[in-house]
Order: sequence, then structure tokens, then C-alpha cells
Amino acid sequence: MRIPTGNFGNVTPQAQPTRIDTGNAGAVGDAVAQLGRSGLGVVEDIQQRQEQDNQNALQALSSAGGAQVNKLLYDPETGMTATRKGINAVGATNDTLKEWDAWRDKQLSLLPPAARQRGEILLTAQRVQMERTSFVYEQGERDRALQETYNASNSASVQRESLYYGDKISTQLEAGSRNQGIDEYGKAQGWPEEKIAFEKTLWQQKAASGAFDLFVSQQKQFMMGPGGALPTTGTPDLSQLASANMYVESRGQQFRADGSPLVSGAGAVGIAQVMEKTGPEAAKYAGVEWSRERWLNDPQYNLQIGNAYFEHLGSKYSNNQVLTVAAYNAGPGMVDDWINGTNKTGKNESLTKIGDPRKGEISDAGFTSAIPLKETREHVQKVLGAAASIPPGATIGSISQMPFWNKMSPQDQSSAIDKMSALYDMRASAGRVALQSKMQDDLALLEAGKNVSPITPEAWASTLPVQATPAERMQLEQTFRHYQQAMSLQPVYQSIVQGTPQQGLAAVQALQPQESAPDFKYQQELYATAQAKLTQVLKAREADPGGWLVQNDETTQKAFSAYSANPELLGDYVKNVIIQKQRFGIKSDAVLPKAQAEALSQALLQSTPENQSKLLDTIHKGTGGGAPYMATLKQIAINAPSAAVAGVLMDKPSSLIAQENWINPDITISPSQASKTILAGSAARKGTKDAKGMTMPKENDMRLEFSSAVQNAFAGDAQGAAMAYEVAKDYYAGIMAQKGDYSGVLDDDVWKQAVNVSTGGVHDYNGMGYVLLPWGMSPEQFDKQVDQAWQTQVTGAGIKAPPGQYGLQSYGDSQYLVKLGAGYLLKSDGSPVILDLTQQRQRFIEGIPQ
Repeated sequence: MRIPTGNFGNVTPQAQPTRIDTGNAGAVGDAVAQLGRSGLGVVEDIQQRQEQDNQNALQALSSAGGAQVNKLLYDPETGMTATRKGINAVGATNDTLKEWDAWRDKQLSLLPPAARQRGEILLTAQRVQMERTSFVYEQGERDRALQETYNASNSASVQRESLYYGDKISTQLEAGSRNQGIDEYGKAQGWPEEKIAFEKTLWQQKAASGAFDLFVSQQKQFMMGPGGALPTTGTPDLSQLASANMYVESRGQQFRADGSPLVSGAGAVGIAQVMEKTGPEAAKYAGVEWSRERWLNDPQYNLQIGNAYFEHLGSKYSNNQVLTVAAYNAGPGMVDDWINGTNKTGKNESLTKIGDPRKGEISDAGFTSAIPLKETREHVQKVLGAAASIPPGATIGSISQMPFWNKMSPQDQSSAIDKMSALYDMRASAGRVALQSKMQDDLALLEAGKNVSPITPEAWASTLPVQATPAERMQLEQTFRHYQQAMSLQPVYQSIVQGTPQQGLAAVQALQPQESAPDFKYQQELYATAQAKLTQVLKAREADPGGWLVQNDETTQKAFSAYSANPELLGDYVKNVIIQKQRFGIKSDAVLPKAQAEALSQALLQSTPENQSKLLDTIHKGTGGGAPYMATLKQIAINAPSAAVAGVLMDKPSSLIAQENWINPDITISPSQASKTILAGSAARKGTKDAKGMTMPKENDMRLEFSSAVQNAFAGDAQGAAMAYEVAKDYYAGIMAQKGDYSGVLDDDVWKQAVNVSTGGVHDYNGMGYVLLPWGMSPEQFDKQVDQAWQTQVTGAGIKAPPGQYGLQSYGDSQYLVKLGAGYLLKSDGSPVILDLTQQRQRFIEGIPQ
């Protein structure tokens, strides 16, 4: 038998009942002795009745104990988790244990004397588990309360400090008090000094950011004049002009949305859009050392050298606003060439001469209109148009002089400028926001292979802001162009998501452009995007077939919803997945979504052996056994291998002769006996918190006998051999526990039984190597079944088998490859022939598969 592969985990053990000798227990013992003199049969009958009464009482006590634990911990009105929250949870463990102890003493007093010792052991185990659960809850609530207090205290301090900016003494006192609290909390938590320092800086930055937000709110109210219009100042000064220049250049951003520095197509960087070749000169004007790192990543530094360079240009051009702004954008050398009609930069080959507005040779407006570079011309127009509306007290320069500015994080400084710029862009395009939301929805539908009604170019154009800068307009147009490109792939995506791999590949290959195509680059981009989508979908299907189908296949969605509402419909869901997997060409064996398989695995791992058997039986009934059941178990085996193997045995149709004897009857094991023994043995090997697991025989002895028994039946499947070995050890432990033998001395007969149970037995077929027998099938039956399968699955299926001596190799549970020489017998399509000897389970007895 081939066991589903996976690493063997542990299952929650169940305490073994302690056998208590009641033969000499007081008056009952005397009575039993007296009855013994009258007749041994009567004595045994009384003892059996007493023991049965004791067992019934202990079983009732166990159930009552579990109910009491749930009541004390989880009762929604009186339980610890409902009534002891936060810091109030301190001491809850001791209080709960006192209630338990009082209840326990009362319950023990009601037990028959002969059962009290076992009852006390049982309740002690439940008490230990409850104590642990209570303690973990108590500590968690305490830590959470302390963390909430810490955060609340610092948040309140930050809010107060935000109000104090402008009052230096109050600000320092508040920050000092907060830092002292951080020191005390950090030391109590065992934080290193670096962590404490980081926390102080973090909360200081939050205070500074809060102060800025308050400033923005106040400025917004202050700046709004009658009718909601922003007041202007007429002719802007150099500070207003510089601020407008920064807003137009970068929208006040140092970084892109992904956190990388904002870099223009020409190479200008950050808030001030300073070119690297200009950086050292700008730093000199600012009186600071040139730092490429700070130029890229420090908005304050970038702004400082940019403002200094802008002021230098203002001085150079006698504060002429047009020339200053044009020089900042195109470079002073270019402006000088336009003024004088020269070509010192090598970029004015036409020797265009505009004239000097400072000398009255041309007006400022005339110079602006005559600028030959479209980008620079539009930039100057935008900056001059925006500068007058910027209040002098809200320029970038004035903001950078605020007391909180230097204490803000670089990211907050960058966003701060953006917040201020938002004050001058009061008209938000609600239509554009709505269309951008639709774009996201459309792209999500496209990814899922659904039909989409795309946004028209006319609808998008109607939402562009009238005052958009050329760069902004270009970015918005680029966004829509990318959207259109994605929408053009809609039929291809539908083929990829809703079709077979072959259909998806055909749709993608149809996009491959010819090198002579006029728009080859654009088509190549579409082709590459479609290829990536095909790869992503195929990988997702194989990685989690159940999850992918639930998301992308309508029939599977309906089946899964029905199963979620009614767990008895698990079989319908699994069968549907198997059908859809065949339709989509998915090769993975998985049928359940990964999350669902994990939940079932955890339920098995956390159950007792008895409950594991019940849960496995429920899964078997739900799937109807066979392929759906085995596929489900194979997924569960990844996290709960022992339980999954036991489930595999539950689906077997017949018993197994675990040991053949010459004189005594053969030892026969039913599938249900084997599965229960494996589950119990796994629990015994693991042990409990208070008791070590069962002592096993020497590993070397067991390994040698296992290898000798299985020979080469696991050829090419080391993982399967390892799993079978662990299952055999579980079965061995289960039998030895039943015998009460915990010596650790290897019982050869039991170990041989265990190996047979875990493998189903091995057989040297045709003298060409060992194979694993189907569980419960004898070698003689196997030979006959192979002959029959050969007639129906090989010759009867039209497969031409060349003459020769064939061997077999185990391939799956009751499945075999046909060996021919050094290779395998193949079908006409090149795939290997697989003989399937799977037997159907015939019936259920009392809900347990037989």
C-alpha cells in the first residue's frame, strides 16, 4: 500500500486509563473474597459490574469536567474571558482555579470510592490544561493593557505638544515628560537603548507632524476669503515665486509613491527638482557641503539648495520673474543664449534671439511666448499664474522655518509640502476620482477574465483638470494609455483565465508581433504582458487548485458556497473540483482550498484518537470515498500525516493478514482496527505535557528489520518509505500500549505486523523486484488481479505491448508502473502505462468503514 506522502506530525494524546486493583478494597474486598470461596464465577461477575459502574462514572466525570472548563473560561456572561479584560485580568488564573478546585472536590466526593483515584487523575489533567490556558490569557490581557496605556499616554502627550508649538518652554517640558515615560516603559519591557531612542524620535516626529496638520487647518480657514476664494497679493515676491516653482516642478514631493526619489525625465530630483550637475553649485550658494545622498533622500536638504539656487538666479537676473523661472527650468546658459542670440550652450543652433526684458527690448509676456522650448514656455506660464495666489505666510520657504519643521521625518516633510500645495488646488475632480475607481474595478475584472465595458477616451478627457501642468496632463494621459493597453488584452485574458492551457497559449501566441510592424514596441509590450499573465495563472492553478477555482470558476463557487452552508455537501464540492481540474488541465492533486485543508488538518491534530476517527469518517461519508476521499486526505497529510494515513486505511475494502502462523490462527487486522491503532499509537508516542511519550525500541534495530521486510518496494520513493516507517512505529506503539508493555524492548512479531499494516505487505512480482501489495490483498490474489488488469487496461485498451518479461514498480496506492527492461511500458502518447488495482470498499457497519 502506498501512503500519501508528507511529514508526519503529532496528534493530541489521550490519557490512558489507569488500572486500579480493587480486589482487596475494604469491605468490598472481604465480600469478594467470601464470594470467591462460594464460587469464582459469581466474584468475577460482581467485579465486572463494579468496574463497569466505575467506568461509567469516570466517563460522566470527564464530560462534566470539560463542560466546567468551558463554563469557567468561555461562558459569555460569567466566564473569565468575558468578565476579566485588560488589567482586570491580573489574578484571574488563581480565581478560576479556586472555583475549579471547589467543584472538583465536590465531584470526587460523589464518585464510588474505587473510582476516586482515577477521577482525581482525570480532573488533574483537565486542571493543568485550564491553568495553562488561563495564564496565557491573563498575561496577554495584561501586556495588551500596558501597551494600550503606553500608546494612549504618548498620543495624548503628542496632541498636547502639537498645541504648544510656538511656546518653546511648554514644548520642551511636554517632550521631556513623554521621554521619561518612554524610558521607564522601555526599561520595564527590556528594550535596548536603540529601541528606546527610536521610540522617542518616532513620537517626537508624530508631535511635529501633528503641529503641522494643525497649522495647515488654521491656514486653510485663514486663507479662505468671501465666497470661498483664495485671496491674492497682486505681484508675487521671490518667495511666492519660488514656492510656485516647486509646486509646479514636483507637487512638493521628494519621493514617488513607492518610496524612491522623485526623478524627472531630464534627471532633476526631489522637491526642488535640482539637477545633479547643478547640485554642487547650489550647495555652495546655500552654504552647505554637497551630498548626493541627501540630495536624493533628504527633502529639507533638497529644498534648501534648490531655494538657494533659485535666489541666486533671481539675483543674477535682477529679480526678473520670467527670466528667473525660465533659467531654473532650462538653465541660465540657455536663457542667456535666447537673450543674446548666441549658442554658447550648443543648444541654440538657430541663434534665436528674443531680447532682454530687463532693458525693455521685449515684455515679460512677449519673452515667455517666444521661448522656443515648449516645456519651458508652459512651465513659466504655470508658475507665474500660480505664484500670486500663494499667501506670503504659506510659502515653502516660510514653512521650512516653522519650529516643528526640523523635527519632522523626511517622509512627513515631503508630504507636508504636498499638503500645503493642496490648499491651492481646491477643485478636486470628482469625475476623475470616480473614473479612476472604475479603472481599478475594470482591471480587477480583467484579471479575473470577466467582461468589461471600458471607459471611452471622451469620458476620460472630460475629467482632466483645466489648470493641469503639462507634466500632470502627461501623467494623466499616460495613466489612461496604460488602461487602454490593458483593456485591449481583454479577450486574451478571458481565454487565459477561462480556458485550458492550450487555449490560453494560443491566444497569447496570436499577439506575437512581426518585427516589421510599425508599432512593434507597443505590440511587444502587450505580448510580454499576456505571457506574464498566462504564467501567473498556470502557477496559481497548480499552487492552490481549490482556492483558484473558488475565485475564478462559477460552478466551483456555487459548489463551495453550498458546501460552506452544508458540510454534508463536501463530496459534491470535491467532485466538482476534480471535474474542473480535468477541464483546465490542472495536474496538482489538491482539491480543497489551502485554507480549508489547513483547517481540517488542525481539527485532526487537536482531536483525540477517538474524535479523529469520527472526523475522518465524516470526511469519508462527505466525499463518498474513492478518488475524492483520497485526494482530500492527501492534502490533509501535509500537516496531519498520521491521521491522513489512518483515513486511507479506513477506505480499504478488506482485512489484512498481519501475521501468518503455522500452528496458531493467522492474525487478521480490519481497516478500522488498523486506523484506530495507528491514531492511538501516535498519541502514545507523543506523550503529554506531564508524561513522556512511550519508549520505543532502538532505532537501528527497527530500521534494519523494516528495510529487510520492504526490500526495494519503495524504489525511487524515499519520502514514501519514511512515512511508512513512521506509520509502522505508530501502529507498533498502539499495540504495545494495548498490551501494557512499555519496556522499549523490540517485539519482533509485533514489529512485523506493524510493517505489514503500514505497507500492506510486499511481494516479489515475476522475480523482477518487490512491490507494495494493495492493502488486504494476498500475493496470490495480487497475481490474479494483475493478470485481469493486463487484459482490461493494456491489451483491452489497445496498448501494444512488445514481447518480453515484465516487472512492476509501485507508483501510487494500489497503482503500478509496468517495467520493461530499463524503461517502462508507454502509451501511444508517450505517457507511462499505470495498472490500477484499486478495490472498492463494500459497506459500512455502524458508520465505520469495514
